[in-house]
Amino acid sequence: MYDVHKSKITGNYINLKKAKSAGFKTDLICIQKGSTGNTVSGNRLYNCKGYGINVLQGGKKNTFSKNSISGVTDHGINIYDRGTANKVYYNKIKNCRKNGINISKKSSATIKGNRVSKYKKYGVCIYNKSRAKIKGNKISGGGSKKINVNKASKRLK
Repeated sequence: MYDVHKSKITGNYINLKKAKSAGFKTDLICIQKGSTGNTVSGNRLYNCKGYGINVLQGGKKNTFSKNSISGVTDHGINIYDRGTANKVYYNKIKNCRKNGINISKKSSATIKGNRVSKYKKYGVCIYNKSRAKIKGNKISGGGSKKINVNKASKRLK
């Protein structure tokens, strides 16, 4: 989705396990370039060489809820490059080769009630001058730390 506002992506099943790719990275859902007020909910997203959900270039006030994401080679949900005031609620994320939920490069989000398991690096990672409210998540069976907030970022209350 590119510069899209108040749209809904709901109830989809996407599984790229048997898809043949030319080795390039593919995100299952991508929201970018100033897209605002969109809802991504109730989707089942599996097996891709990339992100489960990727928000970049200023995606604002989007809601990501009740999605099931598994088997991605990057982050389960990635909010990057000034994506602000996004909500990440009640998602089930597992088997990510990087972070379950990643917020970076001057982005912000509220992260609440998610279940993150079997991740390689961090269950939730906030870095590169980003901010997040993190509340009531169940994080287990992963890499270095459940929650990582680097020095230049803030965990809000």
